[in-house]
Amino acid sequence: INGSVDMPLIGLGTWQYNASVASMAVGTAFSFGYRHVDTALGYANQEGVGQALAASGLRRSDYFITSKIPGGLNTSASLNALDTSLQQLGTEYVDLMLIHWPGKDKATRQAQWLTLEAWARQGKARAIGISHYCRY
Repeated sequence: INGSVDMPLIGLGTWQYNASVASMAVGTAFSFGYRHVDTALGYANQEGVGQALAASGLRRSDYFITSKIPGGLNTSASLNALDTSLQQLGTEYVDLMLIHWPGKDKATRQAQWLTLEAWARQGKARAIGISHYCRY
């Protein structure tokens, strides 16, 4: 991660978990000392992750959240997805927000990235990036 954001080397991924399984898995992982959780709006489990984070009793600064929004969204849809992620997770910021898959259209990719940058400058993400950037 570029900058001064330290990311734990080991974390719990929540892909293919429903909200209740994600909540249980995050709670269990945190009880064993994990302090990093990876989720995404597209996983449809962020509310469960958020419930486990709230129940952990940890200060927000004591754990690391990575989340992702879908690629290919216009500015308005990107902002909605970003803010929905925070709401579902029950937090004011994430540590790392990624665009899950970049869109195929260059202009849309650029607009979405600029939207993500502006959103992060509001203090809603400590770091940003793109996941799964590969050729189609």
